[in-house]
Amino acid sequence: MNIKAKNTVPVWYLHKMFSYDGETGLLRRKVKVPGIQKEFPGWINLEGYRRVRVGGTSIDIHRIAYAMTYGFFPPPGSEIDHIDGDRLNNKIANIRLVTSRENNWNKKTNRDGRLVGATRISSKYELKKPWFARVGYGKETKYLGVFATEQEAHEAYRRALEAPD
Repeated sequence: MNIKAKNTVPVWYLHKMFSYDGETGLLRRKVKVPGIQKEFPGWINLEGYRRVRVGGTSIDIHRIAYAMTYGFFPPPGSEIDHIDGDRLNNKIANIRLVTSRENNWNKKTNRDGRLVGATRISSKYELKKPWFARVGYGKETKYLGVFATEQEAHEAYRRALEAPD
């Protein structure tokens, strides 16, 4: 079975190959695969997610857990969020279907290690409030103000995300 697209592995095939325990979040191999000795399949990728090879393609285990529990893969435009932020915690109570925007709400830091929503103001002068925050959606951006610390700017950003439009 050679499968290339992200969500084209049939759910029945996942049930044939694996057993998933929603309480522990563990995926176990049912079918022995030549050359693979591990009971718990997969590896941890560079982003910190556990992945497994199925039918010629690699799939995140949290996607398999979702599909095996609910009977379908998440629809296009949706993502699976780890509620506690632990990318290896694949318990069904810890994963939820969200939009990309909702998934970003749960993020604490950007890839560069900065808190989300906080931006340092570049200046040759010593500023009393060297951080600013803004929130955007689509082509619209709302400026939230300047702040003394990165944490204050991040908190303003989080409040703006949670406020009703």
